[in-house]
Amino acid sequence: MNKNFVAHRMDKSGVCLIIKCL
Repeated sequence: MNKNFVAHRMDKSGVCLIIKCL
């Protein structure tokens, strides 16, 4: 998983980040 991708997602929607993490 790319950290950059996750960071971008977090900026768009914190909830999305949680789902991705799970």
